[in-house]
Amino acid sequence: MRGWRRRRRADRWKGSGERASDLESSEAGEEIDFHLERRAAELVAVGMSKREAWDRALAEFGDVESARAELTRMDRRRTRRRRRLAIWSELWLDVRFAVRSVARRPMAALVLLLTLGVGLGSASGIFAVANAVLRRALPYRSPERLVHVWETYGNGGGESEASYPDYEDWREQSAVFAGLEGYDPTNVTVAAGDGAAMVRGARVSAGFFDVLGVVPMLGRTFLAVEQGPEADVVVLDHRYWRNELGGDGSVLERTLRIDGREYRIAGVLPPGFQFAPAGDAALWLPLDRGGQTLADRRNHWFNVVGRLADGETIATARSALTRIMDRLARAYPETNAGRQALDGEGWAGAVAQQPSVTAHPSPTPAPVESGIGRAGTERRSPLRVLTSARA
Repeated sequence: MRGWRRRRRADRWKGSGERASDLESSEAGEEIDFHLERRAAELVAVGMSKREAWDRALAEFGDVESARAELTRMDRRRTRRRRRLAIWSELWLDVRFAVRSVARRPMAALVLLLTLGVGLGSASGIFAVANAVLRRALPYRSPERLVHVWETYGNGGGESEASYPDYEDWREQSAVFAGLEGYDPTNVTVAAGDGAAMVRGARVSAGFFDVLGVVPMLGRTFLAVEQGPEADVVVLDHRYWRNELGGDGSVLERTLRIDGREYRIAGVLPPGFQFAPAGDAALWLPLDRGGQTLADRRNHWFNVVGRLADGETIATARSALTRIMDRLARAYPETNAGRQALDGEGWAGAVAQQPSVTAHPSPTPAPVESGIGRAGTERRSPLRVLTSARA
């Protein structure tokens, strides 16, 4: 309606060199239009023609475009202030209403807040896991060459860790792996001031980090001689070093009291490293099992990881492990009859929930006949293959 009135007023000055209808259709344009038309009317009243009056009014007014731009900016600032005021006013009304509602029904409000908190926490946790498992690349060298090896037993194909003697036989009798190492998740107690704290940890074989292709940020990992109950060295997770020891660069000169013993700090792992099968392990220690445990084929506790040798495939590794387990079943029927090795290619993508993991499990192939054990038990080898995780 306002623009229509402007056009009607401007039509009175048709024939002039510059028309009011050329101005922006806004409050700024309306304001300029009003002053120009008022001055032109005064000049017409003293005897000027409409064209002369309009030209004189424009000349007296000055730079119309600059004035219009400035007034437009003022209009916009005023509009933004009004909008902000309206938003804050509505927000204040909503807050008052919420406070009154909480005061009337405090228990319902508490339940609602708890529900929202649990929901948000769950969503954040799911995103963190999905981001780690599905999006990021493995931090290990040539991750597509890494495998995880379990033992299976019975016709149902149940899975278990390996016994340490079986693991040693795999290492000695197979050439398909460039390295075969293992780990044992655990909890340890670390002295802290006048008290102590339980910390998640893992005990690993000497070449564990070499197989993964992980290089420490500070110091070193474990030497071959640093294994067994007398070993007294520890490697720190980067977050533990930063949060508990203040990121001390001279930490390699310090010791930690773990499970009542002094351990020398040998190294610090690089930022971002996490080995999810061992949980959020903060402290990495050498294997500490005694000779009797290491020699017991009935005791299945050792988690085995390996790196395929150059030129070897998951199929050749599967065949080699099957042949070894067949020999062990004949040599040790009381402990190994009915057991097979199950390997998973790209194991880290399936079970290592690290800020850098990408893999998806493929369907389990049908069990494959592998012969009859000496005890007469039919043994099957349900070897499962997992899609490789690639950076």
